[in-house]
Amino acid sequence: MEPKLISTIICEDAVMPAGLLTLYNLLRDHTLFAGRFPARCPQVCVATTWLGPATGEFTVRVVIIQDAATLLAEASATFSMDGKTTYYLLSSFRPLVIPEPGTYQVQVWLAGRQVAEVPLRVIGREEK
Repeated sequence: MEPKLISTIICEDAVMPAGLLTLYNLLRDHTLFAGRFPARCPQVCVATTWLGPATGEFTVRVVIIQDAATLLAEASATFSMDGKTTYYLLSSFRPLVIPEPGTYQVQVWLAGRQVAEVPLRVIGREEK
């Protein structure tokens, strides 16, 4: 049985010391502000929460795409669940270079199939 994705959160940073998840600077309305373009963000993190119970190894791929043909960034990881009920996975993009203002898509894939898509809106500070 596969785990179920129950949350996808975009933030500037995330840490998990001793199993406690801490998220920093969550992107309100999934919006990122940039002073100029191309924008160089030191770090963007996608935190996903997986719900079991599930047993086995699972491969997750998180991608940020500009359009259907342009991959901006990609991170993948394999994690194990042995009957656990919850698993947190952090995917960090360091740095993330965003070429222009617009709406990008953050996609989450599990075992080769897409399980979520979240918009990431990027606007220049003057567009607020």
